[in-house]
Amino acid sequence: MPYDVNKRLSEDVLRMIMWDYVFTEELQSLGQISIIWNPKPLPFDAVVISSICKKWRRVALDHPTLWSQIHFRWPRTTILMYMARRRQMPLSIAIDERAWNADEFPAFGLTLSDTLETVERISIEWCHGWYTDKCAPAGLISWVFSLLTKKMSKPKLRELELRFNGFVRSDISLDFPELSNINVRNISLKAFRPSWHRLTDVIVNSSDLTLSEILGFLGAAQMLEDIVLYHRDRRYIRDEDDDAEVAASKLNDPPTSLPNLKHFKIHWCSDQFADQILRRIRFPSSSSVVLSIARREDDSIFESLPRFVADNLRSAHTLRIDVHTDEYVPFPAFLLFFQTADSPSYRLQFNEGDHLLLTPNDRAEVIYPQGNALLADLTSIIRHAQSFQSIPKCGKTHRSGIRRRQCHYGTSSGQRLLYRKPTLP
Repeated sequence: MPYDVNKRLSEDVLRMIMWDYVFTEELQSLGQISIIWNPKPLPFDAVVISSICKKWRRVALDHPTLWSQIHFRWPRTTILMYMARRRQMPLSIAIDERAWNADEFPAFGLTLSDTLETVERISIEWCHGWYTDKCAPAGLISWVFSLLTKKMSKPKLRELELRFNGFVRSDISLDFPELSNINVRNISLKAFRPSWHRLTDVIVNSSDLTLSEILGFLGAAQMLEDIVLYHRDRRYIRDEDDDAEVAASKLNDPPTSLPNLKHFKIHWCSDQFADQILRRIRFPSSSSVVLSIARREDDSIFESLPRFVADNLRSAHTLRIDVHTDEYVPFPAFLLFFQTADSPSYRLQFNEGDHLLLTPNDRAEVIYPQGNALLADLTSIIRHAQSFQSIPKCGKTHRSGIRRRQCHYGTSSGQRLLYRKPTLP
């Protein structure tokens, strides 16, 4: 007789298996379609597992948490079924452009407003990516802020994701006692001040914050694990106001430690701005730090390095430089990676100004000399500089100046230089 594992599974174990199957961190994935040329919704996970057999259906219907994740682009009957079967369990909801434009959404919006205290995760998306000009309609923005500012006795919200563009609002105060994860583009970090000490994962637009305010937030948010700050765009050029802001933030306070931090990213700031953050925050050696540096037009890459980085480069045991010259490569021309024995891993990228407007060949003629200069500057400060190696990604080409390896993927080209500190015999 064949061994029937299903009969041996306890209902508690079966519930754990079911929850592992249906749970998703990315709520917007609930609304994905199967294939582009046959756009049908993917099967609803809770419906699938409740159709396996009688036992699974009984357990699934008796486990309301399985029905607590809902995307409002689903058919109306499916949404109503999930809402009924989840009973009073905390709700996770996703809304996108298609859901908002659906005829049924006004009715669902009212229902959602009435049950807001039971919502623990919200994801609202109107466009993909941070660098887009597509804005959400005023009606959606007004509805979202009316939800968030609604008076509630015991709100359960712990994750808030608002992926749509708009004016960064700092004139509101949002106090959600259980809030730990935020991914918002148009709400200032100042609005979440009551929750700073509870935040663990943060992705925000920090363009309205000064350096002192960012340092104040980092000092208060001791639970942080992952943080991404979009401070300026890649066309930003450092100016005198930026220098004055950095000067005003210089204090003799001891560095702040973030013991739980895993990943720190700040996109587009000046070298002095980044230098103050690196000096004032103590990052765990197991963490990674990503800095996007906006350099002055006439400054070289080496001159644009934060002083803290330049000092630490002298003791780097691993250093990698990626240089990309093609206009279609989705990241800047210069990427610098390095790590020392007791530091986090660093990744720095630098903007290019008007070079992005050039053709790939003309851009290469501008970028390669800068790469030569950067390598010469680095070899002048790093001991054992003769250990630089050129690592091919694919193929190889020789050009004047530094011996380099290049790769060619269609129209893209680039080089990678790797340095490893020699081991002692």
